[in-house]
Amino acid sequence: MKAHVDDAVTDAMLMSAPAGAPLGYNPAMLAVTRVAKGYSLLLNAMGKIGPVPEGMSATTALRVKAYRKAHSVAAAMVVARAAAFKSKDGYNPPYWRLLELANESLKQN
Repeated sequence: MKAHVDDAVTDAMLMSAPAGAPLGYNPAMLAVTRVAKGYSLLLNAMGKIGPVPEGMSATTALRVKAYRKAHSVAAAMVVARAAAFKSKDGYNPPYWRLLELANESLKQN
C-alpha cells in the first residue's frame, strides 16, 4: 500500500507542476548547504560519507529536501484518507482514488 501511496503522490506532484519549472528550494539555506557540501568533500576524500552525496550540488540537495518534505506531508494525508476510505467501504482504495486523494492533499498544502 505504501508503494501505491508514494506513486500516487509523485504522479500528482508531477501532474500539478508547471511544465519545465524546476523544483523550488529555500535560497536562505544555500550558504549553509554549500558549507555542508565542502564538509562532505573532505569526508569523501577520507573514504567516509558526508551529508551531501558525492556528485550532488548544494542546490540539488536543497531541491531533494524540499521534494521529500512536500511528498511526506502529502503521503501522510493520503494514508489517513485511505484509511477512512477503507473503514467506510471495507477495502483499500484503488489507485485512481489514491491519485484523487493525493491531488486533494496537495491542494491543501
